[in-house]
Amino acid sequence: MFGSYRIDRLIGKGSYGQVYLVNDIGTPDYFALKVEHNESARNSLTNEINELEQLQESPYFPKLVTHGILFNSQYYIMELLGSSVAAMRSELDTKRFSRYTTLFIVTEMLKCIKVLHQKGFIHRDIKPSNFLLRPGKNNPICLIDFGLSVSYIDPSTNEHLPFRNDIGFVGSKRYASVNAHERNQLSRRDDMLSWFYSCVELYTGDLPWSNTNVSETIYNLKKNINPPELCSGMPSEFTEIYRRIRDLRYEDCPPYDYILRLLVNLLNNSRKSSQVLDWEYFSDERIALISAVQLNEKEDQEQNYGICRI
Repeated sequence: MFGSYRIDRLIGKGSYGQVYLVNDIGTPDYFALKVEHNESARNSLTNEINELEQLQESPYFPKLVTHGILFNSQYYIMELLGSSVAAMRSELDTKRFSRYTTLFIVTEMLKCIKVLHQKGFIHRDIKPSNFLLRPGKNNPICLIDFGLSVSYIDPSTNEHLPFRNDIGFVGSKRYASVNAHERNQLSRRDDMLSWFYSCVELYTGDLPWSNTNVSETIYNLKKNINPPELCSGMPSEFTEIYRRIRDLRYEDCPPYDYILRLLVNLLNNSRKSSQVLDWEYFSDERIALISAVQLNEKEDQEQNYGICRI
């Protein structure tokens, strides 16, 4: 039990907390409960809550229901979402999404990032496991996990924060930008580079540095790889997208709309062969093994996201 909620099971965990599937007792409604691991995680969870409160008008982020402190642990409760993009890819026999599904996902991921940046924040840990699936095709991707996220706007001047170096590594080694490896202050361009590395992995099934966990090796591969090599096996548009992102300066606003136009054109061309997302072929039983909610909603099926109390 957690307040007026019955804890069903653990559905996720990370360095700062655990996520549980919970039922609002006396109702059919289910939610996700995130609880801090310990006192040292409190600042991270507080940061997540503060940021989520400022993102509630957008459908690209989870709906925050309530938050507080219970049993001396900080928590928040949000809408229940499905599996991550990374977990869904791992469930596929080929470990790769179809062309249409990949283009659909990376387009929606970029829309999330664009809105986050427009709200004045950078995420600093963009990767497939931080995007969760929502049932249906209306706003089907949500960006989560804002423990490392910060504002890139100086509140005293309302201008972009000045560049700094030697701030320490932030992010995940596989997807972090060269700037992150060099311990430089991150900006919007670095979220975009992490998004692009995610695109490469989702489209090709791998990254050139996937087989090593040595930071220096990963850094050298990222720093020295040329665009055609990184984008091998991908549509030529991705080489152009990578060049545009790579050439961004610290304070530059990324060309979101230009990139989205390229992706939408690719997506429209892919629709000629299939408009079915890969998980829509899965049975309800298979979905239930990897997702806390059914992703393939039937017309007469209604998800229970009711009013939550603590």
